[in-house]
Amino acid sequence: MEVSVTKTRRGLGSGSLEPNPQSLDLKDLIKTFILAFEDKFGTKPVIYRGKDGMLLKKLAAQVGQERTKALIHRFFDSDDEFVRNSSYTVGVFASVINKLLIDEYKSVKVKDLKRCLCGKPGTMQLGRQWYCHKCSENAI
Repeated sequence: MEVSVTKTRRGLGSGSLEPNPQSLDLKDLIKTFILAFEDKFGTKPVIYRGKDGMLLKKLAAQVGQERTKALIHRFFDSDDEFVRNSSYTVGVFASVINKLLIDEYKSVKVKDLKRCLCGKPGTMQLGRQWYCHKCSENAI
């Protein structure tokens, strides 16, 4: 008898299955990063579409597109000394993603009134968007 084993990848810091990579919009992620940079510094950043695009795509594949966009804004709003002294590149964003996820977790507002489609109670709010603690998908 043959047994088939399927491995599932876990999402960054969330313990969840990763979001569908086919639904990612890389141009939207790059645009979000550029606009956040422009808001902070009044000029456009240098973006290396191959390298930076790959980093953003990998991050979004693990934590989801909308959550990655929210984390980009958290990155530019960060008062962390390492981030403040950095060049605010996509590479630095990727290098501090776990810290941003930890900070996000520490500052979440838990509200059991909202439920995700997975049926688990307990969601967190990041900016204006609600996310499920269990599957990291947008809550309803």
